[in-house]
Amino acid sequence: ILIKWPNDLLIKKKKLCGILQETINHKERNFLIIGIGINTFVSPENKSFNSACLLNYSKSNITNQEILIKIKNSYEKLISKLESYNFSYLKKSINKI
Repeated sequence: ILIKWPNDLLIKKKKLCGILQETINHKERNFLIIGIGINTFVSPENKSFNSACLLNYSKSNITNQEILIKIKNSYEKLISKLESYNFSYLKKSINKI
């Protein structure tokens, strides 16, 4: 799986996932809103790009619940490093995954 900067995940040059992030300010507090679309069981048809789904590339059955938990844990680990490293370092480390 490759990262197509800034917000897509590709498998064999086909889009598997799209990620959008937005920060909002509400009542003097900042919030990060994250939207993740993963093609788990179906590859949607799109004229702009080829798509893929996990079902066609995984050797094991994966549930959406398992994916959600793994994403949450990985993202929390990444966020915890933000205070220690700058954005350029994090971008480089993500691209090595």
